[in-house]
Amino acid sequence: MNLTHFVFCKIHYATDWHAMTAVDYCLVGFNLVEASFWFGCAAYALRRNAVHHRSKQELVYGALFVLFGVTDVVETIQVSNPLIWIKLFILIPLFVSRNRVLQTYDPRPKLV
Repeated sequence: MNLTHFVFCKIHYATDWHAMTAVDYCLVGFNLVEASFWFGCAAYALRRNAVHHRSKQELVYGALFVLFGVTDVVETIQVSNPLIWIKLFILIPLFVSRNRVLQTYDPRPKLV
């Protein structure tokens, strides 16, 4: 295995649905709860956009939450380097989009 394969293609963990241990159930459950949280954030952002703002910027923000939630659903099946890269490439625009939405609609100073 070369470095390129390790960085971009390695599968670290795959769920064996026929021989699940207590740890597997915890990991799958945690990822499903986490995905539900991201879907809830997406629903909140999209609903807020539909009721108040109607901006493409906030639509992108909600869509990024949906995509991040989908990666957590995929994480219940396997954890691989491509998935980690995809999560990173969704997370960066999610933070940028969050910053833009907050500056546009709620410019008050925040703690975080």
